[in-house]
Amino acid sequence: MKRFFEVVSKDPQRAFSSSEPDSESTEGINESPEKDKECEKSKKQKYEQKYVKYWESEFKWLSEGTKGCHYAFCKVCSVDVYIGKMGKSAIKSHANTQIHTKNAGTISLNLVQQNIEPLFSSASKTAVIAAEIMMTVFVAEHNLAFQIMGHLPQFVNKITPDSNIAKKVK
Repeated sequence: MKRFFEVVSKDPQRAFSSSEPDSESTEGINESPEKDKECEKSKKQKYEQKYVKYWESEFKWLSEGTKGCHYAFCKVCSVDVYIGKMGKSAIKSHANTQIHTKNAGTISLNLVQQNIEPLFSSASKTAVIAAEIMMTVFVAEHNLAFQIMGHLPQFVNKITPDSNIAKKVK
């Protein structure tokens, strides 16, 4: 703008003429190729997020991806999640998907079932141990030979074939 006013003040006719502009007035206009290169250099470099092992402590269902360092593997869904652009946010958004929540619910039900089964089996184990102790006390109380303990559980099992406890006594 400043240059325009200088040209107008020197020669007003030339400033508004349609003839070719002189080299003085266009000196600073065509310096853009060098400035474009500088702008390209100042742009942010693209960075892809790599898998961070620490995330496994927060997300128990997560492990390192099978497709590379820019992927995380979901053990629940058996799928690789791309984390290169969004990072941890990609993992959180995957965790909120319907498929993942459905699969996680199924797995949690299976875990509950696995945790309950030992409680019932421990009750039967307790009953078996109690039966073995009662047999041992019976043998000691009646002054029977301890060698009978090798055959007594088999004998009780034959007498009561429908008893699960008698089958497990050794």
